[in-house]
Amino acid sequence: MSASTSSTPIWDDVVAERAARGPLNPDCAQGKHKACAGDAWDLETDEPARCACPCHADDQAAAIAEEEAA
Repeated sequence: MSASTSSTPIWDDVVAERAARGPLNPDCAQGKHKACAGDAWDLETDEPARCACPCHADDQAAAIAEEEAA
């Protein structure tokens, strides 16, 4: 699926912006937010880190769940 036909274009933009701020779990990076355990790997420090995706905020997680259910 190309980026232009993604089912979550708004979240794709948000995730890309957040990735610039911190490490993302591969699941969140691919839009599979429900599968993310909240961990990530920081490539700069070569250490484990928290996933920086906005889906881990309670209000954002609810919005993503609604959007994925549609």
